[in-house]
Amino acid sequence: MKSSTFYLSTFLVLSFFSIPSWALDQGLDTCINSAKQSKPGYIIKLEKLNMAGKAVYEIEIADVNRGEWEFLCEADTGKIIEKESEVTDAKSPAFKKNMKVS
Repeated sequence: MKSSTFYLSTFLVLSFFSIPSWALDQGLDTCINSAKQSKPGYIIKLEKLNMAGKAVYEIEIADVNRGEWEFLCEADTGKIIEKESEVTDAKSPAFKKNMKVS
């Protein structure tokens, strides 16, 4: 009886520690899928950041046109909060369409 209680207790304790890591993996998967749906391509960089106390993934994707896109995604919700790309010059239509002046 003591043996089975010990094994059950050990299993429950180990399960408790694996749940948060599983949840983090789900957030990462959601972020990757969201970024790839927005811009199909392959991932060239993936980094986990801490922005104002919130976990955020930075995902860089290279598309088929050799463009590089950077996404910021909230780790807990999987929501893309920022999407940007570099342009060749300030006269580019993509720059004029999405420019922000701070």
